Amino acid sequence: MHVDGSSSLQRHVVSPARLGTGAIIALNLSLTLAAYVLILYLYYQYPVAFVYFVAEDSWAEWGTFAGCLICFTVLLWAILKEPALRKPSYILLAVAALFVALEEISWGQRIFGFESPELFATGNIQAETNFHNFITMRPEIAGSLASLGVVLLCFLPLWLRRRRGNLSYWVNWFGVPALSLRIIPLFVVAGVFLIDPPGVNFGAGEIGELFASIAFASLALDIAATKVRGRGNHRLSAYSVAGLLMVLGTLTFLLVRLTPGPQGVLERLNEFAAYSLPASGHYEQAEDVFAYIERNPRFLDMETRYHRGLVLSRLGRFDQSQATLQRALADQQHALAQDPEGSADYLRTSGKILFALSRRQEATVALRRALEFDGQRLAVSANPEERVHILWSLGKTQLAGGDVESAMVTLVEARNASPNRETEERIRRWLRREMSRGDVFRGLTMDPVSRHR
Repeated sequence: MHVDGSSSLQRHVVSPARLGTGAIIALNLSLTLAAYVLILYLYYQYPVAFVYFVAEDSWAEWGTFAGCLICFTVLLWAILKEPALRKPSYILLAVAALFVALEEISWGQRIFGFESPELFATGNIQAETNFHNFITMRPEIAGSLASLGVVLLCFLPLWLRRRRGNLSYWVNWFGVPALSLRIIPLFVVAGVFLIDPPGVNFGAGEIGELFASIAFASLALDIAATKVRGRGNHRLSAYSVAGLLMVLGTLTFLLVRLTPGPQGVLERLNEFAAYSLPASGHYEQAEDVFAYIERNPRFLDMETRYHRGLVLSRLGRFDQSQATLQRALADQQHALAQDPEGSADYLRTSGKILFALSRRQEATVALRRALEFDGQRLAVSANPEERVHILWSLGKTQLAGGDVESAMVTLVEARNASPNRETEERIRRWLRREMSRGDVFRGLTMDPVSRHR
């Protein structure tokens, strides 16, 4: 008797549509956890690659743009195809996805490089053409709002759809979409990164936004599959998230390759190595980043070698630490001879290096000279923006010398006098970063010096 080979094969292969909800949830949860583990692997084993992943105009940002663009495209197709989806909630979701996608690329500014209009140049904290950077909030407040948003997205639609009476009428009219249990893991992981991800204290916001875009793209696919086709066995399948990730990854790769490249890498590499990694005790990873910077001198900033010297000291590599700090001091002395206008910055950094070298008297002298230099500049300056930068420099020197009270007064004055939001935000972020170091390098930083204003 002849047996149809294809029929026999079909009896042994479980199609996505035949998998139970629990199996699909487990598979999608496994995919999201695998992505989480991959991010942790990059963070600890390849910290330089992690920085490039979360940098401006790099993988995470372009991935967020691609995810939102996929969400918009799928929803637009579904709305045009199915009249039942022409309700406020689906239309608003599509418009919101397009808005966020355009915000991610600053409405084309990242691609075409046009100048920011005056309103954005002065009111935007990054001087870019987008709206979301007009708003600033403390990280803990942003995290609380993110957690509330995840809870509402996961449970509020389910609760509303069970209501009766007038509320039921308005829910049906508005078209509140309920999250499928299959994609809730994606929203949960996005919420974790936006709130306080375990094991990651740098770049988490960018990763959270990426996961959120993937979650909303999955929601769009689920809406299209259930509403347009109208058959339960065509719901978001076990392989849909994997397929979505492949499409999103391909599109992101093309965008990364075809655009100018990541921005702000110098700042992010130095911040990661000097602050974020040491704050969590990961000195070996910090040294890996510093070694990469040393091999690529274009990423060196004024304090790179000073911070590397501190990290090497914490690793117990005292000879290397001393040699690195001596080299950093020579760099400052050379820069001071070449650029007298930047004297306060070089003197302040020299003071910090001298203290780390246990040359405390010389360190105190260098910091006093920095304070005097900025005090003289402040007395004769009439330019508002220049005065802000001088006050900021004064505050940095006071904080470096351990005079926290005076530093706070000076830095608040600088921030309040800032003529634009970008400088104000830079001062706020710098102060928050410096104060977050706590006792990471106790014994290697300056004792208080006399207050000077």
